[in-house]
Amino acid sequence: MTDHQDGHSLSIIVPALNEVECIGAVLRGILDMGGYEELFMVDGGSTDGTIEIAEALGVHVLRQSTPGFGPGLYEAFEFAQGDLICIVDADGSHDWRDIPQMRAMIADGYDYVLGSRYKGPFRYRGILRWPWSTSDDDSHLHEWGNLSIVLLAKIFHGYPLSDVMMGLQMWRKDIFETVHLEEPSQAFEAEFKLRVHHAGFKMGEISTHEHPRIGGDAKLNAWTDGIATGKVLLREWWKRRWRKRR
Repeated sequence: MTDHQDGHSLSIIVPALNEVECIGAVLRGILDMGGYEELFMVDGGSTDGTIEIAEALGVHVLRQSTPGFGPGLYEAFEFAQGDLICIVDADGSHDWRDIPQMRAMIADGYDYVLGSRYKGPFRYRGILRWPWSTSDDDSHLHEWGNLSIVLLAKIFHGYPLSDVMMGLQMWRKDIFETVHLEEPSQAFEAEFKLRVHHAGFKMGEISTHEHPRIGGDAKLNAWTDGIATGKVLLREWWKRRWRKRR
């Protein structure tokens, strides 16, 4: 794989499951933008034509062998050839145009860069809406649930960033030599970020605009995934506390 002028090679991973209404626009947008060395879709068992659209666009499809959000991504991380990895959701909510800025931060010395929904400029968004949010996809429930997770992560872990569950992110692949992941659910997002933080890697973030999904149904469940994430926050806190006691 040929390296970029910054000395890195970037693999962009698009995880998908039955996103026929969205996947074409997302992949075309990334293909038109360029600025990467590898692009592929990891599919969790789509039956609606998602795979066929990706293949028609010339995008490689990695069919995951184990069901679940986490297992699919873990297989994709192993498959990726680049020394940098970036995730872009298949539903169109992530702004892939932010990828060059994220890549530039990695080149400047960051190990991990997150696109945050909650780092924007102050703007009045209505009653009971977070004024620093740049999300047009969050419901009230998702917004305050996500912000509660951020608060708990800061209290229990000293987490340095303003978002936990956002999936638009880029990092150096060699992080996995230190950070080992196991969470199979959407709570993988919290487990990964907390372990990167506690391992001492340099983390940064940019403000990104979260768009409404283009179409189809969301796979995330606010209650089940929220509870799973809460368990991960407590589990990681307890593990660190137990190690200190030994």
